[in-house]
Amino acid sequence: MNKRALLPVGFTVLSLISILGVLAVCDCTRVAAARVEPAGTEVSKTAAPGVKIVAYYFHGTTRCATCRKIETFAHEAIQAGFGEALKAGSLEWRTLNVEEPANQHFIKDYSLYTRSVVLVGYQGEKQVRWKNLDQVWLLVGDKTQFTKYVQSEVKSFLETR
Repeated sequence: MNKRALLPVGFTVLSLISILGVLAVCDCTRVAAARVEPAGTEVSKTAAPGVKIVAYYFHGTTRCATCRKIETFAHEAIQAGFGEALKAGSLEWRTLNVEEPANQHFIKDYSLYTRSVVLVGYQGEKQVRWKNLDQVWLLVGDKTQFTKYVQSEVKSFLETR
């Protein structure tokens, strides 16, 4: 393999090592060690029947600057790109602490291993699909790319109802 071909591989490995280092330093990979309750698909009682997308930001009690930045960037991206859907109620933004006993089931429900932005589709009160936006940690250093990524994923999720 030539040196030019090794450059992207090296960059990717270095990026992953850097992300893991940040996660370890800010304790972002620690999820609740307490008992995980059975999976549930509760939706707020005010949810209108029909199709609804909920964009969750799942965090823990300990919140570093990067975790807060991901939450802020994701919330801003959704507000800027989907104001009408938010007003209409077809899209919601929710922030939840997965270390609180009532929310611990989300760790298992969505296979969470770190702080995450997850899109969840509901038909009435039944969850029908979900997607973890796992690239937010890689893009948090570039707000423009982060915003494009989140908006693209939300748009795609809304279009495939």
